[in-house]
Amino acid sequence: MCREEKFMLYIILLFVFVVVYLMMLMRRQKEKMSEIKIQMDQLQAQHDQLQKERNRLLEQMNHLEEQREHLQMQTDQAFRSADEIEKICDEIWHHANTIHLYSSLSEEESKSITMKEKQKIIIKTIEEILNIIYKYKSDV
Repeated sequence: MCREEKFMLYIILLFVFVVVYLMMLMRRQKEKMSEIKIQMDQLQAQHDQLQKERNRLLEQMNHLEEQREHLQMQTDQAFRSADEIEKICDEIWHHANTIHLYSSLSEEESKSITMKEKQKIIIKTIEEILNIIYKYKSDV
């Protein structure tokens, strides 16, 4: 073999070696790309799952916000009702005291025994009403 043939043979061998080396590199890159694709698919699945969880939590948050608003309205209504009841109790207290006063005065001025007895019953009933209102106000 002549020198030129040997040189050509070396060049061909070198070319074959480079091609084989490049094929191996391409194969490794292809494997890495496959692994990256698998990781991307896993990350996408995880993203989708987290997105669903986020949506579920947003719905739950909206539902809780609606419940909070509803409870706030009920609380406001309860306070308004308590204020109204307080006003009614004050009014009953005032009227009961007035009735008690008039009954006491009528009992003292009355000459009739039956009238005095009726006035005593009225006074006793009014005192019971006043005690009920007093206990209610103490509990509130």
